[in-house]
Amino acid sequence: MEQIRTFIAIEIPASIQQQIALLQNRLKSVGEGISWVKTNNIHLTLKFLGDVPVNLMQQVIEATEKACADLKSFNLEIAGTGFFPDAKRPRVLWVGCEEKSGTLQKIHQNLDLVLSNLGFEKQSRRFSPHLTIGRVKDPRKLGDIPHLMQQMPFVTDKFVASEVIVMKSQLHPAGSIYTPLAKIKIEKL
Repeated sequence: MEQIRTFIAIEIPASIQQQIALLQNRLKSVGEGISWVKTNNIHLTLKFLGDVPVNLMQQVIEATEKACADLKSFNLEIAGTGFFPDAKRPRVLWVGCEEKSGTLQKIHQNLDLVLSNLGFEKQSRRFSPHLTIGRVKDPRKLGDIPHLMQQMPFVTDKFVASEVIVMKSQLHPAGSIYTPLAKIKIEKL
C-alpha cells in the first residue's frame, strides 16, 4: 500500500527564515560537521506522523481541522538557540519558539488526542517548540559552534501564526522536499 511521509507544521515567514540563514552562515564560519537545514525548509513541527497510508490521509486532514477548530491565531516569537540533547552532546541545533497565550500547546495537545484516535502514538516527551536549523554529523568538527550559540542572542520579529499545514515530506539526497497537502486556517485574533 502506498504511503506518504507526513508531518503537521506551522510555516515560518520567509523574512524570519532569512534571519535564520544569516545565523546559520555565521555558525558555518566557526565550525563544521553539521548538515544544515535548507532555509525554505525551516518550519515548526507540531506532530510528526511518519509513513501514513494514502487511504488514511483524508482522515488525518479532518482530524487536524478538528484539532484547530475554535482556536484563535496567535503571536509566535522566534528567539533563542540551543541543542538537543544538550551542549555537551549536541545532535540537533535549534532556534526556539515562544508563545504566551498557550494556543501552541493547545494545538499540540489537540493533535495528539485526535490523531491517537486514528492509531498514531501520543508524544511521550514534553512538547518543546523549536525550529531545527542543523543536525550534527561529526561532533569532532564543531569547533566554536556550541560556544557561539550559547553566547549569541537571537531574536526575530513576532509573527501571527494563522494556519496549520499537513505536509508531505519526500527524502532526497539533496535534502527533503516538502509539499503542503492541506492548509487549515486558524480563526483570526
